[in-house]
Amino acid sequence: MSGNADDSKENEDEGEWNIIIEKKRSIGRRLRGRGEIAANDKMARTLEEILCAEPTIRGVHRVE
Repeated sequence: MSGNADDSKENEDEGEWNIIIEKKRSIGRRLRGRGEIAANDKMARTLEEILCAEPTIRGVHRVE
């Protein structure tokens, strides 16, 4: 997770945040391009749902 603050004096947490989900894979699976996180991955969906349910968080979107 990382973030870029908007330098808001009202809320120091205001800005753009990035969360990266990484799936552990063997070297062989990586070299063959297997075991990547799918668009419908349960962990990614759950995290997205949690973030979208929080009223102070806006503009949630995925970059694949």
